[in-house]
Amino acid sequence: MPRVLAGKLQSTITRIQSAADFGALMHALSEGLGAFGIDGFLLALDFASAAQMLATPFKQVPGYVARLHELDLVDGDPIVRRILGGDAGFSFDTHALAREAADPRWRALVLAAPPVSGAVLPLPSAPGLKSVAIVSVEAGQPLDALAIDCAGIIARVAQMRAQLPAIAEGGGDRRLLAANLSSVQLEVLTWAAKGKSNADIAIITGQSTRSVSYHMSEILRKLDVSGRSQAIALLARTER
Repeated sequence: MPRVLAGKLQSTITRIQSAADFGALMHALSEGLGAFGIDGFLLALDFASAAQMLATPFKQVPGYVARLHELDLVDGDPIVRRILGGDAGFSFDTHALAREAADPRWRALVLAAPPVSGAVLPLPSAPGLKSVAIVSVEAGQPLDALAIDCAGIIARVAQMRAQLPAIAEGGGDRRLLAANLSSVQLEVLTWAAKGKSNADIAIITGQSTRSVSYHMSEILRKLDVSGRSQAIALLARTER
């Protein structure tokens, strides 16, 4: 492995291992995978159904999961179905899958967006359950074997960190986890923590600005905070 990439990998591992809370872990995942050209990811741990898999808070797939819920396609995503069917790991191209998809709603949803290529990486899981990492890039961008290997290492380290008490039981983010935010609300809050306005988030996630504003209001209510910056602080702490 080139020295520069090895340095990026080690830096990411160190940040993940030292993450004090959910926000820090998400930030380390996003930046670490981004260093290898990966712009979309989903880390789902110990799930038995499509709904459980897609409900993971560890994801950066702007708007896609929300659209699956809106179209009642949570159980119809062919990538998810293949994972639940027992496929240990595979690569995919969304437009190629869409051309073969039986459900016209999923086909239309995917073909309306730019093509995405990615890989599903299996992770250790509890008996009878599944754990995976999915990483993706816009089609045409490189997602070579080395990037996939590094992503697998990063995902495994993140899995181990997420299952330690400080993260799994709440740590510094007990308030955030106790609020039971929906996957859509977590996605909105994650983008807000990246400095995006409600209008920006609406464009990124494919929602209306009014819907994003509603979700933000619900986030503040559930977290019992008076402002956006306080909500972001609960999610986006990266230093203690």
